Amino acid sequence: MTKTGITDTEWLVRVQSWQQSGLSQSAWCQQNDISVSKFGYWKRKLETVSATKPAQHSAFVPVTPAQEPVEPSASSQLTVVLPNGVTVSGINEGNLSLVKQLVGEML
Repeated sequence: MTKTGITDTEWLVRVQSWQQSGLSQSAWCQQNDISVSKFGYWKRKLETVSATKPAQHSAFVPVTPAQEPVEPSASSQLTVVLPNGVTVSGINEGNLSLVKQLVGEML
């Protein structure tokens, strides 16, 4: 909790409110009776914290089986849809190690 009694979480909610408002920082601060310099300080502080804090991802992702069994073949390719909506397609035995690196960088 800060000296003024406002928690980091409350400041995060304020920053998110500004981002969703479509207003400039100055206009949003004026409407919400917050000093622009204090708002800027907290915005930078929260950005720094989120940049240094590793994102927490679940090790589990939903898997939906194919409606009908597919016969494997040498030329079959796999498509993976990541939790953040990114789709990686054209995966096969020849590029599997590259795909592992790519997905590791995105998560």
